[in-house]
Amino acid sequence: MLAAWHYIAIALPLILLALEWRRARALMVIILFAGIVFGATQIVVDLRIRAIRESSIVPISSLSPSDPVRRRFGALHGISSILLLAQILVAAGAVGADTEN
Repeated sequence: MLAAWHYIAIALPLILLALEWRRARALMVIILFAGIVFGATQIVVDLRIRAIRESSIVPISSLSPSDPVRRRFGALHGISSILLLAQILVAAGAVGADTEN
């Protein structure tokens, strides 16, 4: 599921940016560029999460809460969630900016 989301999170803002470039609305270009940056960053974070999960010989949830691997996994998962929220807010901002005209 996440792999498909990554393609959507990068492809759609890129397509919209290309379409918007002609209209030269600076606010919309900035919003779409932010969406691309958040999407690309989330891909990197999610790949690191996947690497931690695959390298662990036991499920992450069975590790001690103080285990450094579990703590790093949890931190990256939190960052990933924040980036997803940022992408949703950027999408809402793009819709709002588009309806103002």
